[in-house]
Amino acid sequence: LLPTLVSRSFTLTLPWPVEENAAAREALAPWEAALCTFLRSGRDFFERRGVKGAVDAPLVHALTGLCRRAMARCILARQARETTGEGLESFFARLPEARLRMLDEALAESQDSLIYGVNPTLVLEWLATRMYLLLPRR
Repeated sequence: LLPTLVSRSFTLTLPWPVEENAAAREALAPWEAALCTFLRSGRDFFERRGVKGAVDAPLVHALTGLCRRAMARCILARQARETTGEGLESFFARLPEARLRMLDEALAESQDSLIYGVNPTLVLEWLATRMYLLLPRR
């Protein structure tokens, strides 16, 4: 490709579609609710991870996948000019395209960090903080 085309494009990495089972979705629901509360208020998320053993790599990987699927639904709804759903989608809908790209990069960095063995609690804290900072404040 020509360098000018490459410089004006971006890559959005979305997860492969996976079937979510009800048990996995139920296990993530309290974490999603806590993350939404944190994105709204900036509070009450980091206490949740304080319980020893509460955060492990599979949990952070699952939360990252949850965020990616919510972002994908948000983008599809935006293209179809539909309203977004609840939960994380409602927060991602407030992000302009450039910040959605930053969010995608943060999610990819989180997954890479887990692969390289970074402490899952640190990865989760960094991701939550990055997401909070990306949201526009009123």
